[in-house]
Amino acid sequence: MINSVSSAENSNLSLSLSLTIVTQFHTTNSTELYSSRPLSLPTTPLTLPTTPLPLPACQPLDSSAKMRGIHCTLLLLNGIVISLQAIAGEDVVLECQLFPPTSASNMTVQWLKSGLSSPIHVYRHGQDDPLAKHQDYRGRTELFKGEIFKGNISLRIKNIRPDDEGRYTCSVEDGTDFKQSAVELHVQNDLFPAVPEWVPPLVITICVVIAAHCTVIYWNVKQNRRIKEWKRIQGHEEWKRIRGHEVSVTLDVETAHPWLEVSEDRKSVRRTGTRRDLPDTGKRFTYFACVLGSEGFTSGRHYWEVEVTGNRWWRLGIAAESVERKRGVTRSPETGFWIIRRHDDGMWVYTSPESRLPAGPIPGRVGVYLSYDSGTVSFYNAETKSHLHTFTGNKFTEKLYPYFGIGYENEWLRICSGSAPGL
Repeated sequence: MINSVSSAENSNLSLSLSLTIVTQFHTTNSTELYSSRPLSLPTTPLTLPTTPLPLPACQPLDSSAKMRGIHCTLLLLNGIVISLQAIAGEDVVLECQLFPPTSASNMTVQWLKSGLSSPIHVYRHGQDDPLAKHQDYRGRTELFKGEIFKGNISLRIKNIRPDDEGRYTCSVEDGTDFKQSAVELHVQNDLFPAVPEWVPPLVITICVVIAAHCTVIYWNVKQNRRIKEWKRIQGHEEWKRIRGHEVSVTLDVETAHPWLEVSEDRKSVRRTGTRRDLPDTGKRFTYFACVLGSEGFTSGRHYWEVEVTGNRWWRLGIAAESVERKRGVTRSPETGFWIIRRHDDGMWVYTSPESRLPAGPIPGRVGVYLSYDSGTVSFYNAETKSHLHTFTGNKFTEKLYPYFGIGYENEWLRICSGSAPGL
């Protein structure tokens, strides 16, 4: 501590003031607490030195001392202001000591801060006066009550804030004498606070895991792009191959339900609002509003396209020659139907039970592809050249026919095989 000594020969009371950041430190075997070695005061007036004052050595304190941590004190002379550093968030001790040691129990002690209209701490009549202190410091300052009788009027400020920066003055009055001394406090934010030893390894582990996940995600995205590109190329090649099996399909008027009207060129069919009086032949459907193609297939590969634009309820696919035509049955591969349908904004597959196709663009033109020998029936969005659905695992044993059905009145289906744009 730098002692502040009055220049007057008859002055019997002086102050010293400094700041101590309360810090705990550990050695290998024990925790030691330090304070300054007691100083011997001169008996003759002092002359202010022109060179820096040497700091007194630090000595261990008894472990029962109240102010713990590295505790070195700076000697202050009257008129000299020490500039000290503190870290935001920590506690600090502004030291003020009466020399020679004299009890301050009956004195008035005030700690002041420049720029504030009221003290930050007041002690008088043997006790603190909390109402006299500035509101910003209420609950944050305290004297060391057990040390006051020794002349120790140091002030602890808790939880230092950036706006605590400034000049602090310790003043003491005993009714006959008045002394004060000051210290300049600078506060810095602790940008790199101490962290537990386990935190850095944990942070590194988390970063490694995140980096690994990002690498996997990047690889998957890249692979998915490659797969999509491969599928696009493969799909284009498949499309060319399928279109190579395009056939001309016409409608068989003898199978058309009485609600349906087939065009003269037998390429279009419309659902009417009246039931026509037609002979009930064995080939005609009288329960489902549908019609079959004229040409049946018993082998090979065959592809055709149907225009469905404007039709909100249609059915397309393949039907076996032996399917039920006079009464209602569940239409599925088990009963000889390989069909998909659109109904308003959704598309379904005729299985048992029915299954809905994944959401996607509603096609305006549908391609139907039959591979008799491999037992598959596939459907495509002919506009986007994308696959819709495939029935697999079938073993065909009888003649198969193109199937066309309409659900709403005044809606059309038109066979357009042979008239689609080239590749």
